[in-house]
Amino acid sequence: MFFSGNLAETPFSFLLFRIWNSHKSGLLKIQREHQTKNIAFQRGSIVIDKTSFNETSFLDFLTEKKIILLSSKKKCKNHCQKNQCSIIRSFIELSFLDPVKLWSFIKEFFNVEYLPCFDWPEGEYTFDPESIPQETDILLRIPTMDFIWQGTRQMQNESIIQNFLPQETDMIQVLSPHYIEHIQLELPENYLLNLMRQQKNLKTLYALSELGIKETQKIIFGFISSGIAGPSQRKVMEISPEYPSQVDITKFFKAFNDKCSFIFKYISKEIGPVAMNVLEKTIDDIRPHLPPVFQKMQIGLNGKIEMNSPLFKGETAFSNGVIRKDLLEGFNEILVAEVLAVKKTLGNIHEATLVKNLENIGE
Repeated sequence: MFFSGNLAETPFSFLLFRIWNSHKSGLLKIQREHQTKNIAFQRGSIVIDKTSFNETSFLDFLTEKKIILLSSKKKCKNHCQKNQCSIIRSFIELSFLDPVKLWSFIKEFFNVEYLPCFDWPEGEYTFDPESIPQETDILLRIPTMDFIWQGTRQMQNESIIQNFLPQETDMIQVLSPHYIEHIQLELPENYLLNLMRQQKNLKTLYALSELGIKETQKIIFGFISSGIAGPSQRKVMEISPEYPSQVDITKFFKAFNDKCSFIFKYISKEIGPVAMNVLEKTIDDIRPHLPPVFQKMQIGLNGKIEMNSPLFKGETAFSNGVIRKDLLEGFNEILVAEVLAVKKTLGNIHEATLVKNLENIGE
C-alpha cells in the first residue's frame, strides 16, 4: 500500500520498523533539501539492488577512501561504456578488487549514505509498493532490524529522541515481541531492558539507570523504535464521577467524539479509505459487549460515533444514573478498541504516538 509523510512526524527508525513489521516490498524515497535517498525493500528486508544503487556515488566513495586511484576510476568507466556492464562488474573483470572486499565496500557505502538519515529532523518520504526489486537485481540484503539498532546507537540528534519519548511521569512497558531473541542487544541495553521490566516510569528509570539520562533515553528510543517497549496501556479517557451529571455526559460525549474523529483521521492518513472498514469492523466486534444504549451506534463519515438509540435521546439518558455511568464506561471501551485497531493495523509505534496525541484531544 502506497503511503507518504514527513520524518518530523515519523522518525526514520520508526519508518523502517513499520516497513519491516508489515513485511512490505517496494521503494522508499526520502527527500530533504537537495538530498534524495532511495531504499529498496523485499518483504520488509532492506535490499541493495542494481536499479537503486548509485554507481557514481559509489565510485566517488571508493576514490575518497583511496581504495582505487583516479586512473583506475577512469578505466572502470571506460570499461563500462565499452562492454555495457555495471561498475561492480568492471571492478572484478579488471581485477581491481576482490569480490569479497568489493561486497564489503558496498555495505560500507550503504551505511555511509543512510546512517545519517536517523538524525534527520524532517524530510518528505513516500513508499511505492509498485517499485518492487527484481530478485535477479539484488546485490545484497541488509537485516532491517539490525540496521535500525545500528543507526539508533550512533544517533546524535537528541531532539528527535526526546520528542518521541513518553512523558517522564508515564510508565514504560516491555512488550517482549516474538522477534526479541533475534536482536543482538549490547550489554548496557540488556541491563536497561531488565530495569524496565520493573514497570518503572521514565523519571524513576532516569534516576536508577547507571547509564546516565542521555544514554538511557537513546536506548529507550531504540526499544520503542523496534517495538520492544512502549507506554503502558491506560484508559484513553479519565472518568471520575461514579454517576455523572447531564453536564458531565455532554462534556464527555463531545470529548469522546473529538478523539474518535482524530483516530479516524490518523489511520486514514496512513491507510486511506480502508480506514473506515477497519473502524467499522472494530465497532461491530465490540458492540455485543457494550450496554444496550450502544447497540444501534454507527460511525459517521468523520469517524464520530452516532448513538441512534432512544435511550440516548431526550431526558432518559440523563435521568438515570446507571445509564450515564454505562455511557462513560462504554466511551472508554470504544476508544481503547479503536486504539488497539491502530496497533494491529500499523504497529506498536503508531499506537504509542496516537495515545500520546489523544491526551490533548477533546479536553
